[in-house]
Amino acid sequence: MPKTLKKSEKIVRAAMELFYKNGFHATGIESILKKAQVSKKTLYSYFESKDALILEALKYRSDQFNGFWDRVRERASEPRDRLLAIFDLQKEWFESDMFYGCLFINAVGEYSRKGNPFKKVSQTVKVDTYENIKGLLEEMSHPDPSFAAEKITLLFEGAIVTAQVSSKSRSANIAKEIVKTILDSDMKAEKHKEIEMEPGLVNEVLS
Repeated sequence: MPKTLKKSEKIVRAAMELFYKNGFHATGIESILKKAQVSKKTLYSYFESKDALILEALKYRSDQFNGFWDRVRERASEPRDRLLAIFDLQKEWFESDMFYGCLFINAVGEYSRKGNPFKKVSQTVKVDTYENIKGLLEEMSHPDPSFAAEKITLLFEGAIVTAQVSSKSRSANIAKEIVKTILDSDMKAEKHKEIEMEPGLVNEVLS
């Protein structure tokens, strides 16, 4: 039997879907009431303002996005394969009927003022993305997981924006191929460094 949503969660989910599809400023309270099938009195009994509802909608989407990383780990067993699986899942997202870019990027675009609570939530999600990628790099013993995570996070975010603007999913494929190159190059360089530093190896080669 499907789970019955609490009224507050029903309102938040309806608002999140409308904000995501139509934008924050373009979505009025009346459209949220209609989608959630609640009265204005009920909505304002849970949320004192539209801003309060936007904040909860962003947090709700953040919780949903945490499930993305669970799916990444379910998709593959090895850390390198999981890093690449990020972009396979991303492509599936781009090709779905529910892709309208990134809600958090959209939020920062509409509310860019420094210190805005919507921007803070969005920044937290982006930091979490970086940390998840960095964690996978550490699992595969990458020589510089912090810098590599910055590069891969940039590709991840760039692919989203490109797909949103172009309406094409291949940006995920391109990002995946670049990530392969980064990983192969970095790990190969580290292997060469280890060989060069191996005690007695030079003398052994020359003798």
